[in-house]
Amino acid sequence: MTIEEIRELINVVNESGIAELEVQRGENRVRIRRTQRERHVGFAPLEVQPAVSAPPAAPPAPSPAVVATSAPAGPAENELLIKSPIVGTFYESSSPGSPPFVRVGETVQPGAVLCIIESMKLMNEIEAEIAGVVTSKLVGNGQPVIAVAAAPVHHGAHAIETGPAAEAHAAKQGEGNIAYVTSPFVGTFYRAASPDQPSLVELGQTVKKGQVLCIVEAMKLMNEIEADASGTIKAILVENGQPVEYGQPLFILA
Repeated sequence: MTIEEIRELINVVNESGIAELEVQRGENRVRIRRTQRERHVGFAPLEVQPAVSAPPAAPPAPSPAVVATSAPAGPAENELLIKSPIVGTFYESSSPGSPPFVRVGETVQPGAVLCIIESMKLMNEIEAEIAGVVTSKLVGNGQPVIAVAAAPVHHGAHAIETGPAAEAHAAKQGEGNIAYVTSPFVGTFYRAASPDQPSLVELGQTVKKGQVLCIVEAMKLMNEIEADASGTIKAILVENGQPVEYGQPLFILA
């Protein structure tokens, strides 16, 4: 489900005045709830649950771990990343004075509310997909989050995955300090200003801050995507003419 489709659902809730709307398409499910929330500028620091020693007991059958996050963070084999399906602000409780929905070390069941993502003044509950133990919280309370692309993308002979795989790819080339250039729109990616012109940049090319890297066409408008910082292009993650989502990585700079 794209961000545009989610925005349309939000508009339906706003215009109809209904209190809650839930839509499921395949494995994707979005619940939109209308509620009032008092906004505060500051929040208390993210609470970390200290480890507490307990008397030895017979170990139960291992459960898959659940991690609340807004971006891939290289999970262990038995861990599941809970990703943000929308762009918004992360809250670990229903209101500033309420306790967190979950704490690190707690066991949760499928459907348990883990956090809230506020988007366009609507509070969207993010639920656990499976039963498991919360091993860590990767987002601070009140921190902005983006929607995460669910699948890796490729570029010709330089095919690599986004997230941890792309970072490892750059590290193999001797570069530890990398930056992602992401798409600010839902649209179509183009490497050149027109079909008969050369690509704006090439793999391995050094670029300066503000230099145009590509074009993303959205709603019949050609939007130039610029480099946020100077650096060398270590990977081009999208093929020419490929659709892209909001927040999807397009380039890796190092």
